[in-house]
Order: sequence, then structure tokens, then C-alpha cells
Amino acid sequence: MKDRELSPYQKIVELEREVEEQARLNGMGSEREARLMAEVKELKLQVKVLKYVFEGALQILFENKITYNPKLIKEAAERAVKEQKEAQP
Repeated sequence: MKDRELSPYQKIVELEREVEEQARLNGMGSEREARLMAEVKELKLQVKVLKYVFEGALQILFENKITYNPKLIKEAAERAVKEQKEAQP
């Protein structure tokens, strides 16, 4: 129905419906944005931990002049994760 065919009351009702729908959609967008921001924060932390683990593992390998030792890499990774968790606020 075109606007000119609606009574003033019907126009108000239609506009209220539209405003409520937009408010609902905007609310859903805010929730989604908050969820995505939390996911990004978690992923950034995971990248930081992995970088720390990798750098620690490389340091141990170079210090010990080892080409590959899974036990040392695992120990370095566990130590790095522990240190990173302790450093979190």
C-alpha cells in the first residue's frame, strides 16, 4: 500500500513497525559485533602465545645446538604457555 493511501494512524503504525524492526536488527548486530570482538581478542592471545612458544623453542634449539628434540620443544611450549597465562591480567 502506498503512503498516500494510508490514513495518518496507519502511517504511524507502519512507521512504528519499521522502527521496531530496525531496533531489533541493530540489537542483533551489536550482539554479533561483541561476540566477534571477543573471538578476535581470543585469537590474538592465541597468536601471541604461539609466537612466544615458537620463539622459546627456537631459542632452546639454538642454545643447545640441537636440530630436533621433541621433548625439549614440548617442555619449552609448556613453559611458555604457563608464563603467558601467569602474565595475563
